Amino acid sequence: MGFDSLSEPEKNVFIADKYIVEVNNGGFDQYFFNTDGKYASDTLSFLEKVGERNFSHLLAKALDIYTRDITEEEKLDKFDELDSTFYDLDSGAYTQFYEKMLNHLKSTLN
Repeated sequence: MGFDSLSEPEKNVFIADKYIVEVNNGGFDQYFFNTDGKYASDTLSFLEKVGERNFSHLLAKALDIYTRDITEEEKLDKFDELDSTFYDLDSGAYTQFYEKMLNHLKSTLN
């Protein structure tokens, strides 16, 4: 059992939820530290595929920062700026995020 045993739609929901949980728990630096950026590109692709704009836009910026050839301190400073924007999103953004994921999952099960 584990991640590899999940279906593709389940993997997409898992990695998207992991993104939200990690950033909410400790910011973009925690997300990239805990995941090594392993799922960031796939998460971004999935969010764009389902039409999610708020969180995908921020992840695109964070992924750009993560892959830049700059110091860790510079990355942390830039992540801090993104963290503030992420935390300022209202509950409606979260509702739309999860609705888009669930609608996608439901459509793949039909």
